[in-house]
Amino acid sequence: PDMRVLRLSGPRLVTSAHTEMNTFLFSVGILSVASAVMAMQAPVIPQPMNFTMGQVTVTLSSNFQFKSTHSSSTLDQAFQRYMGLIFVRSSSPTGSTLEEITVDVQSADESLKLETDESYSLEIAASPPSAHLSAANVYGALRGLETFSQLVMFNFTLNTYQLYGAPWSIKDAPRFPYRGILIDTSRHFEPVRAVKRVLDSMAYAKLVRNLSMLVDIYFQLCPHVLLECSSLACR
Repeated sequence: PDMRVLRLSGPRLVTSAHTEMNTFLFSVGILSVASAVMAMQAPVIPQPMNFTMGQVTVTLSSNFQFKSTHSSSTLDQAFQRYMGLIFVRSSSPTGSTLEEITVDVQSADESLKLETDESYSLEIAASPPSAHLSAANVYGALRGLETFSQLVMFNFTLNTYQLYGAPWSIKDAPRFPYRGILIDTSRHFEPVRAVKRVLDSMAYAKLVRNLSMLVDIYFQLCPHVLLECSSLACR
């Protein structure tokens, strides 16, 4: 429950024009982070395989950047996406800030298979603030970027983006190689907007292997029955 509250209180829901509600959500998020720390759980969905954390709050720069040692259009698109997901409003930080996160990808192979290594390592230092994400390929980097985005929250009181519990050391990998969702669109109509929301939620939960949309009908109609139905529909 704490994790769900924290997820809804993060920057991805900070689009409301009501400052009071945003402040309330931030306060709930702080309580969620505190309860997660007390329970020794990371405020990340799903929980990382292995992690250590501290008690320092790191402030992100207003000119925060994603950088990579590997040239990839997939990573470039991911950087743009997470900039829009994390930084939804302007900030005015002061003092020492986290300026960037460096993403190191070891392999240029972007083919996605069942045996693809999606593990990653995320290191966030508190003093001086720094962040480094390393992965075997771009898919592990995408999982690490999602984890990083969930650690960042907006402080409405200080008007800054902050990352709690630093220093962080996270080593994570999917528990199951296949992680997908089936949508039965043949018997339950789903509008395009709903399907897109499902796709976004799959990325948030790192379920981005496959989206299967069921279109098969589990009974057959003879041709003469179809003609009869058509004639009835035209009346």
